[in-house]
Amino acid sequence: MVFKKILPEKIFPETAAVDEEHQAVDEWMKSAIEEEKQIDSVEIKTEKQEKKQTEKIKDSLEKTELNLAPEEPKIVETKTEDLEKDTYLEFFYESLALLEGNPENEKVRIAYFGDSMTDGDLIVQDIRRKFQEKYGGRGVGFVPIVSESANSRASITHRFSKDWKTYSFMKKYEKDFPFGITGMVFYAEDSLKPQVRYSSGVNAGNNLLPNPVLYYGKSANDSAEIKMTTLKDTTFFKLKSKEKLNKLALSDAILSSFELEFNQADSIPFYGVNFDIPTGIQVDNFSNRGNSGLPITQLKKDLMNAFQQELNYDLIVLHFGTNVLNSDSFQYGWYNARMKNVISYVRKLFPKSSVLVVSIADKAKKYENKMQTDSAVNYLLAAQKSFAETEKTGFINLYALMGGENSMVKWVEEEPQKANKDYTHFNPVGAREIAELIYENIEKGFEEYKLKQEKLKKEKQKLEKQKKDSILQEKQRIEKENKLEKDSIDVENS
Repeated sequence: MVFKKILPEKIFPETAAVDEEHQAVDEWMKSAIEEEKQIDSVEIKTEKQEKKQTEKIKDSLEKTELNLAPEEPKIVETKTEDLEKDTYLEFFYESLALLEGNPENEKVRIAYFGDSMTDGDLIVQDIRRKFQEKYGGRGVGFVPIVSESANSRASITHRFSKDWKTYSFMKKYEKDFPFGITGMVFYAEDSLKPQVRYSSGVNAGNNLLPNPVLYYGKSANDSAEIKMTTLKDTTFFKLKSKEKLNKLALSDAILSSFELEFNQADSIPFYGVNFDIPTGIQVDNFSNRGNSGLPITQLKKDLMNAFQQELNYDLIVLHFGTNVLNSDSFQYGWYNARMKNVISYVRKLFPKSSVLVVSIADKAKKYENKMQTDSAVNYLLAAQKSFAETEKTGFINLYALMGGENSMVKWVEEEPQKANKDYTHFNPVGAREIAELIYENIEKGFEEYKLKQEKLKKEKQKLEKQKKDSILQEKQRIEKENKLEKDSIDVENS
């Protein structure tokens, strides 16, 4: 099979028209919205029944029916100090401090879950670059076998054959599947030899492929074999699929490209290949177009615990909202409640990891022939801040960071252009700036964490000194009393 190396394609077309009604979203969000509609329908029927009982209730309900707009929520403040509660990121900052103090032996890892805003590794690739420039590290991290954004990704060149069966946690199936850390699982078609190829990305800089490791799941198949072809040689590997999560080190070198061919590998769940080094920092991009965040609850706890034991994530980033925003409804209580469950579940999947919520960015819509901030943005933003505060996660207000109200219009229409004409998604220039804003906020929180730790250290040292002084004083007091008692006895004896 011939793979062609091509430049990344544009993920989102430069068109003003966006078909919001038919925008792809995960099936779990669709179900949640339908459930809310059914609840609303029941409440309406109940209201109609009560309406017939008394004139007082009738007047009250008529007033309610005329006032359809919900109460205006408190708008999230447009300041950038959204990591003031940095203690919520203590696990991550503690690991980062260890890495900063011992860069030759420590490792920090971040899992960045997102939607189309991070598709094609946009935003995440620049966050990764910034972290690795300061703290060390190499490689793009975990990359799935198959990716819908492979053609548009610049941080790695990723090609695969068409004969892969792909299952995603974005959809509902009659059968349970062991979804991997990316939210997907891949199976080789029977009797075929599917392939996948990874090559260095077209981005300048740190884009090679260090220490590739294949991850796959459990199967009764003991006949599977992988053929690995590099520029220099060809190697064959037998797969052992006995554990819930298995790994195969493909090479201990830094490669520029390689190809894998899977032979007799049917029934084995494959997840992806990891590229990194033992030290420094790694940021894995787990983006799924149309993801609301709700599908994360479909990841199996035991399998994710196995991934956590293997990859050891210190920070889980949840960057969602683009697909949740609905201009026809300002009610996001259903999303608030479900995302609280998601965050609680994430902490079970990845024990001893900090959680950081990144809010929705500004999004513009046409009102009276003028592009303005979508009126639903602040309602969803308020819901996101609410569940972040309730669940005690870190929180970055992306809407505020990019400039607040009508900032998306400026990002699209000013030079240089930083967002696409769908007035929703950032282009590479804007994505780079957003990444820097997020990175700077995290770093700011880290500096505040270190100052607090230094203050706590000094207070502890002060308390220890006071304790030692108190013990010494008590010892001196006892010695003095003993001496006085001895002198008194000596006087009496004399």
